[in-house]
Amino acid sequence: MSRYLDGYAYETDDEHRVAPGEAALIASALAAALGSSPAACDRRLKVLDFGAGTGLLTVALKAAGYEMIGIDPAPSMVQGGLRLHPELTVSELVVYDEAAPTPFAPAFFDAITSRQVLCHLESPAAVFDAWWSWLRPGGGVAIVDGYWPHTSWKPEALSRQPFASLANTDPVRAALESSGFLVDQARSFSELDALRRAAFGSSRGRYLVTARKPLTG
Repeated sequence: MSRYLDGYAYETDDEHRVAPGEAALIASALAAALGSSPAACDRRLKVLDFGAGTGLLTVALKAAGYEMIGIDPAPSMVQGGLRLHPELTVSELVVYDEAAPTPFAPAFFDAITSRQVLCHLESPAAVFDAWWSWLRPGGGVAIVDGYWPHTSWKPEALSRQPFASLANTDPVRAALESSGFLVDQARSFSELDALRRAAFGSSRGRYLVTARKPLTG
């Protein structure tokens, strides 16, 4: 029961909820990064939702036509998500042990997305290096996160998590480029901000970063 309530509390928090139309915006960003949409492909595009939580975005992108795998290090989130979203199977929303060997073969995914995850990472460079390995050449990345104020975090979190409270997207762009990605856009996600304000009354500003793994090199 406590695990279910953990997931329920997460999904009823306005800053975590997916606004109507939000998944479509992220799917559009993914399609732009890949140069193709699910409808235009002769196979289902395989997408990783990194730090999926309870699978809110995983569910929405699955409905948009992607073959999804969502991973999260918190068992309570995954177990709660599987209860809240019976349309997800145990192979589509799974616990990811960050200390374990890599769970995916090289070039396994067509695209990787993360939503409100970068701000929690203690070693984003290591994560981006893993994404590079897991993506096929030409694969795309779509990242959505927020401009969270310093007051949202405990001091120890701010010292450990370099992307916890960003004023702009420059650090994310630089880290992705250091891992070998070609960054297509890194900007404030104003169209998502408008959707979230309409849905929830107010919302912290979000940013969008899309990038690609080069076809060669």
